[in-house]
Amino acid sequence: MSSSSSPLSRSGSPRYQEQRDLVKHIRNTLEAPFPRITYTPVLTASERRHHLSEPRAELASEHDIHPGDLGADSGAVPLSIEAIDETGGRTLLHALLETGRDYFDSLSNDEDRLAHLPLQKYEYAPPRAGASKYKYEDELNLEKQLDRGLAEPLEDALGILRSGEIWKVARDPHRTASSLVVTHSDIACFVQNERRHEGGVIELKAMVDDHFRVIHAVIRSALYFPTITFKGQTPRYWDSDDGKWQAAPEWLKLVVQIASILSTRLRRNEIEELKNPVIALPVMTGSLLFFATAKIVKFDNVRYLQLAISDIYDMQSLPLRLLLFVISLLHVSVNPLPPPSDYFSERAFKSTITPDSLQLPPAAQEAKARSSSGSSAAGGATENEGERVVEGGRSIRSRGAVEEEGAEEEEEEEEKKEAGQEEERLDNEGGPRPPSGPSSGPGSGGGGSDTSGDGTGAGRASYGERGLAKRRAASQGGGPSLKRGKGAGGADKQTNAALTDGFQVVVTAWGWKTLPETFHPVFVPTGTIDINSSSSLPSSPSAGPFPRSTTASIASDDSRLSQICLDKVLVMAEHYRVFASSAFDIVMKLAYEGEPEADELLNEKKVYEDLVKSSASTSFLVPYLGFYRSTSYPRYALVTAAGQPVKDWHEHADAVIALVARLHACGYVHGDLASRNVVNTSAGLRLIDLGRAQKAGRQMREWEMAELRAVLAEGGSEVHYEW
Repeated sequence: MSSSSSPLSRSGSPRYQEQRDLVKHIRNTLEAPFPRITYTPVLTASERRHHLSEPRAELASEHDIHPGDLGADSGAVPLSIEAIDETGGRTLLHALLETGRDYFDSLSNDEDRLAHLPLQKYEYAPPRAGASKYKYEDELNLEKQLDRGLAEPLEDALGILRSGEIWKVARDPHRTASSLVVTHSDIACFVQNERRHEGGVIELKAMVDDHFRVIHAVIRSALYFPTITFKGQTPRYWDSDDGKWQAAPEWLKLVVQIASILSTRLRRNEIEELKNPVIALPVMTGSLLFFATAKIVKFDNVRYLQLAISDIYDMQSLPLRLLLFVISLLHVSVNPLPPPSDYFSERAFKSTITPDSLQLPPAAQEAKARSSSGSSAAGGATENEGERVVEGGRSIRSRGAVEEEGAEEEEEEEEKKEAGQEEERLDNEGGPRPPSGPSSGPGSGGGGSDTSGDGTGAGRASYGERGLAKRRAASQGGGPSLKRGKGAGGADKQTNAALTDGFQVVVTAWGWKTLPETFHPVFVPTGTIDINSSSSLPSSPSAGPFPRSTTASIASDDSRLSQICLDKVLVMAEHYRVFASSAFDIVMKLAYEGEPEADELLNEKKVYEDLVKSSASTSFLVPYLGFYRSTSYPRYALVTAAGQPVKDWHEHADAVIALVARLHACGYVHGDLASRNVVNTSAGLRLIDLGRAQKAGRQMREWEMAELRAVLAEGGSEVHYEW
C-alpha cells in the first residue's frame, strides 16, 4: 500500500477511532465545569457579635511579608503594578481556555500524533456542578477539596497526552535549583523528574467575595510598590495621607507575596535555561479568581519586577481542570503550548515607572531618622526602620487591614520579654541536657530543602517542616584564611575599623548583583585581624567590587562603610543562607530573626564570644570576626574567616581529635562533629559551625570524644547525637 493511502487506512482503523474517543473523553472531563466553592468561615461568638465576616486572626495574618520577598538575591525587587488591558475582544481567562481548546482541536485532527498516544483507560466522571454543599472553612480545607477534584484526572490526562512524562498535582514542592530559593505557592502541577520546576501553580486565599474584590481592586490601582520597612519583624509602609509609617495593609502583603512567587520562578527559569516560558499565576478563592503575570527588567544592573494583574472572574461554571492544564503546558521546556500573543508579549507590559522616578518624601525620611535615633537593639545595634529599595509615598488602604500601632508595639515588647526569660532560663540550666532518644538527634530531622549539592549533612528534628536537612554540607570555601594577628600595620587597623563600624553587602553569587544591604555591629571581637594585602577590605565603597547603586535607599551616614562582595553561595535555605567572599576571605551566615535558624546562629554567637575570651581559641577555631544586624531587614549576620574543606578527615584523625580536645578543655561540646565542619587554614586544621555547641559536664564531653574516635576509626562522616 502506498504511503499516500496510509492515513486513510489509519483513520478508518478501530485503533484510530479508539484514540480519538480517548482524546474526546479527556477533553470533556477537563472542560467540565468545576463546582463553585463558597467560603464559610467559623466565627467565634465575639466575632459574630461584632458582625465580622472573617475571623480576626485571618484578617491580621492572612499574608506575611518575609524580608526576602523584597530583595533581588533569589528573585527581583518589586517595582511596578499595572492592570492588564482586557478590552481587545476577549479576556485573559477566555484566551487561556481557547488555547486549551485549540490544542484539543489540533490533536483530534492530527493522525500522526494520535497514533503515538498510548491506549489507556481514562474513566473520570465530570465533577458535579451547582451543589450548594461545596463550602470551605480555611485555605487548607479549600486546598483539600480542589486536590480531590483536580489531581487524578489531570495527572492521567497529562500522562497520556504527553507520553513519557509523569505529572503530579499536589502541594507546591517548593523546589530549589542551583541554590536558588523559590517562594512556594499552594497547588502545583509539575513533571516528576529533573524538570519538576516546570508546570503551573495556583495561589489560594480564604476570603469572602466582597473582601477579595476590594483587595483585588486596590492592587490593580496601586501603580507601584510603596516603600516597605521593618521595625523588628513588623512590616510597615509610608502612609503619606497620615504622614507616618503604618502597619503594612493586607493588599500590600498579598501583592508582595504574589511578586515573590513570580520573580523567583522567573529567575529559576533563567538558571535552568528555560527559553521564553510563560507564567500565569491564578490567585483564587473557591468562587473568584484573577491572574498575575510578570517580567523582569534591569536598571543599573539590578533586576526589578514589573507585575501585571488581570480583571477578576467569577468561577461559576469555570473548567478549572482545563485552566490548570493550559497554564502548566505554557511553562514547559518541551513542546509548550503557544501563549496568547495579545497577553504575553513585550508590548503587554506598559508601565514606564523606574526606580529613579520614585522618591521617599522628606517627611518619611525625617520620621525614619527620629525612629532610628530613638531606639536601639540588644547589644548596641541600631534598630532602623530602614527603607528598602523602591521608594514611594502613595497610601492605599483596604478596610480592616491596618492594625493599631500601639497594640502592635505592645505585642512586640511582650514577645521580647518572653524570649529574654526563656534565654535566661536556658543560661541558668547549665550542664548536659538529658538525652531525648535517637528520634530527636541531628540525623533524624525531616523535611526541608537540600541545597548543599552533595547530599551530606543532617537536619534538626526541631526544625520540622521548615527543615534545614543537610544544610551544612560543603560548609566553608575559598582561599587563604584570615587569622588573628598581633595588631600592627595599616592594613590590620583598616580591616578592624571596617568590621567594627559595619559594612555593606552585595551578593553576586548567581551572576547578578543585589542592592547593597547595610549591617551594623552587635559584637566585634577586640584586637586586630591580620590579612594579606591582596585581600584587604576597601576603605570606601568606591574601592569595592561594585559602585553604590543609585536606586538603593541607603542612609547618608553609611557612605563611609566598606562594601563586601559575596560571590560564592555555600548553603541556601528559605530562612538561612551562607555566602563566601573570595576577595575578603570571609564566610558570612545570614538568618532572619524569629526563625529557628536564627536561634542557632545566636547560640553560635554566644559560644564564640565566650571562647574568644581565651587566646587559646585560635588554636582550634577559625577566627570569629563578629556578629551584625541588618538595617534593611530583620536578619543577623555572623562572620568568620574562611577555610578550605577537608576531603578526608580520617587522614587527619589525630589532628581532629586534638582540636576537639581543646574545645572540651574549654567546657564545651561541639554538638555537630562531622567532616564538613573541619576546614584547612593557613594555620592548620580548625573547627567551624558552633550552632549546636553547648556547655557540658565531663560525662557529656567524654561521650562526644568516644563517639568521635569510633566514627573516625570506622570510616564514618559524622557523629550521631542523642540530644
